[in-house]
Parts: sequence; structure tokens; C-alpha cells
Amino acid sequence: MKIEGSFYQPFERVNKTSTQLDWDRDHWKQELNWMKEVGMDLIIIQFCVYEGRAYYPTTLYPQAGLNDQVENILSEAEKIGMKVMVGLTLDNQWWKGINSEEYIQQELAMNKKLAKDLWDKYGHYKSFWGWYIPHEIDDWGAEPENVRQLISKLLGELSASLKELTPRKPVGIAPYYSMRMTPEAYENWWIKTLQSSGIDIVMLQDGVGCHRPDMEKEITPYFQALASACRKTNVHFWTDLEIFNQIHCHPVDDWPVEKWDAIPADMGRIARQIELQEPWVEKIVIFEFTHYMSPQMGENEKTLYKDYKNYLINKGEL
Repeated sequence: MKIEGSFYQPFERVNKTSTQLDWDRDHWKQELNWMKEVGMDLIIIQFCVYEGRAYYPTTLYPQAGLNDQVENILSEAEKIGMKVMVGLTLDNQWWKGINSEEYIQQELAMNKKLAKDLWDKYGHYKSFWGWYIPHEIDDWGAEPENVRQLISKLLGELSASLKELTPRKPVGIAPYYSMRMTPEAYENWWIKTLQSSGIDIVMLQDGVGCHRPDMEKEITPYFQALASACRKTNVHFWTDLEIFNQIHCHPVDDWPVEKWDAIPADMGRIARQIELQEPWVEKIVIFEFTHYMSPQMGENEKTLYKDYKNYLINKGEL
């Protein structure tokens, strides 16, 4: 089973203080062709607005950088037959506001307005394939029933709004798991939540890059549980497979969160992740190509790209 797509996070490095990539169209043309060369046909823009700054020109927020990242990706993707899922807005208050009705209402209002702005501006692109809701849901803070109901409200109302705006565009999310719930409880939580969510695709973060699970012991029961929940609610189940290796911040060390950093993982570990997850998922997408596998980003990233390409050739998948 090969990787079919990747998230894209518009930071130069994946930490909260670095500057955005701000690539022009030529850079994106090269980037998407690298992806296409190894069989990827989907890019998921994790968010178009983060912490109140937009990665495209809009009257709703101040712009981060000079280039229109959203248009550059959509236009170059269309030329080579790739698809794009467009992410909405996220801020760091999400993990604190998850249990607040007022916060959920604010998020709904902001994201509905942003979606309309994005669709009005970019809806003419055939590469605009779907939507991504960037609010990450885990089983640590979401277990209480009142919180589950607020999450259901956010997903259900936002999905309904997106489908009213674009009836045939799928809506996806990428939750993660901390093992707070048992696999059985995790499955039941998701069955109740997905039944009224309007979500079409769930991409479960495997957590391997962040050293969360013992992948040999813990991937199978949690992927099996969520695969079952998705099957019972007619939702597509993918994996969001992490191709990085976290080197700073919890649980690696006690550096402050704004110094979070990571490097490309080795292909042996990634191959094992694929092997463990492929029995349960329909599609593999990664987090993420640009920062950890793009030949444009550095020698370590170039090495992982070559190693992955050789892996596909050896398996007869390229």
C-alpha cells in the first residue's frame, strides 16, 4: 500500500514561532511534481488561517507572507490532475476551549465565514476537491459526555454549512488518540459522534512521530476500533501517518512548546507503520511531505524521498 497524499502545514518548520514557507508558484509546481512522481495525488492544506493570520489575500484577516499559498497550490495541482482539501481556521485556544459552548459558537461563526470566503475566491478550481476541519480531537479531553456533545455540535453544524455551500465536496478530520479510553470505549465514542457529524473522512493520526504510542502494541487495537466505528457509520477511514521524528518538547524533553521540532524519520520505521496500518485503512496520507520528504527542503528530506521511491520500486508499486 503506497502513500496517496500529504498534509501541508504552512510553516517553514513545524513549530509555532517559525515563519511561513511563502512559496511562489514555481516552488509549488516543483513540489507537486515531486509528490506526483511517487504516486501522490492529494494535498491537504491543514489550515488557511492560523492564529488570526491568513495564507491567502482576504479582507477577513491580515495576510502572512506575500504569496497566495492557496491559489498557488490549487492552480498547480489542477494542471497535473491532483486534488486539494482546503483547511479552515485554527488557533491555540482550541485545546482549552473544547468544553466551552461560547468558544464552539465562535469557532462555528468564524469557520462558516471563512469557508464562504474561500469558496467565493477559489471555487472555480477543479482541483478544489474537499474541505478539512483542522480541529484535532483526542480522547484525553473529549471523553466527558458534555464535551462529546459540544464536539458533535461543532462537527455537525460546520459540516452541514460546508455541504450547503458545496454539496458534493467531502469533509475530513484528523483526530488522534492518547489511550485514555480503552479501544472499546474509543469505538463507542466515535460511533455516537460520527452518527450526527456529517463527516465523510476520518484520518487517524498514528502518533508515532510524537512518540505517543508503542506502535507494535497500540496501533492495531485503536486503528481497528476506529475502523469499526467508521464502517458502522458509513465514514471513510484513512491514516494520517507521521513521517517525522520529534526531537524536542514533551515527551522527549522539557523544552517549551514553542521550540517543538522534528526531523525526517527513517524509511525502515515508516515501512513498519505502513505494514501495521494498511489492514485497517482505505488510504494513507502523511504528515507531511513538504517538511520531511521534499527534495526542495534539504539533504535529509532528499534522502527520505529517495528511500521511499526505492521502497515503492522494490515493492513493484512504482
